[in-house]
Amino acid sequence: MTATGDLLPKIRKQYVGSDLRDRYETELRTLEKTPSDERTTDQTSRILKLQTWSEELKAFEQKLSQVETTGFSPSDAQKLRQFAIDDATLCLKVRWLRKLMDVMQPEPLESWKQTAQETKLHPDFPNWIEEALIHLDHHCSAVGTQPPDAAKLTNDPTSADLAKLICKEAKSMVKGSLSLACQRWWAKFNETLLVPLRQQIKDATEDTKQLKDELKQLGTKRDDTQRDEINNRLATLKAEIKDLKAELEQRTATGSAIRLSIETWKCPEAETWEPWLSSQPLYDAISSLDGRRNPPKTVAEFVAQESAYVPDLNDGVRVNIAPLQKAGLLAAEVIAKKDVEKAISDRAEWRADERRWCREGKLPQPGWWK
Repeated sequence: MTATGDLLPKIRKQYVGSDLRDRYETELRTLEKTPSDERTTDQTSRILKLQTWSEELKAFEQKLSQVETTGFSPSDAQKLRQFAIDDATLCLKVRWLRKLMDVMQPEPLESWKQTAQETKLHPDFPNWIEEALIHLDHHCSAVGTQPPDAAKLTNDPTSADLAKLICKEAKSMVKGSLSLACQRWWAKFNETLLVPLRQQIKDATEDTKQLKDELKQLGTKRDDTQRDEINNRLATLKAEIKDLKAELEQRTATGSAIRLSIETWKCPEAETWEPWLSSQPLYDAISSLDGRRNPPKTVAEFVAQESAYVPDLNDGVRVNIAPLQKAGLLAAEVIAKKDVEKAISDRAEWRADERRWCREGKLPQPGWWK
């Protein structure tokens, strides 16, 4: 039977379903109506068997139910709770950064793009800036407050609790996100407009060195024609290098001026967003179990969602079998005992990583979504 989210319900229905349990209980009640001193040996033996089977079914059902609800919960209870708080913090920072993106449009974003276009350095220069600045939310894990330590929290944090922490660092989030965005568009600026010039300067410098070596090799030989030719080429290269360096300096200064304008932009109103952020849902669509169901509303709901036995084939046999083996539902051990808890813990970490990568723009959606 393939490990899927409905695996355990199917097992319950097949082996401990109401029909089988009802048959046992009905037969047991019928036999128990016969006075004990009038029962045959077979009837007494049958009653004992039915009682044993009923108890086994109840115990089996309890194990199934436990795995269904907490199968993927690590033994360290704070671990999954910490991932829940981490995800909520990232979610709210994403919302905050997207609001910042909205504030920049159409101004000052359009003015920065216009300035870039007027430089005439490259037709895509304005697009590089826009692409970087409309994805400020991709820097959610790099800027602002870090998630609070779950072990130090008596109560689960709410949106208001996390909003208070996030909005305390409003100024640094504006500055940090803009700086990271500029790094992103500057990488394209550098690769397209500066690196080629540096390579040309390097090539010309190497040619100059080679020509100087040729002059040394001529020594005192009387070959004025060749010497004059080399000197002329050296003079040309020297002029080319000078022009290239001047162009490199000019491009760098032009780009740096625009970068400075962006990085020093201020957004005073961002310091007033705490009430708004406090009213936002704690989780977003990325926190959903499968992309179709509603996301959790509280940390406790997130923990319950991630604790449930909802296997994913991409996680492999080791991870999907671990909760079953831990609960003693397998006829024999499939993986080493020492790896059981690690497999469950690994799954929680993988899912936390993928959700973060989605918010950072590295993945379109979690890998376990259809």
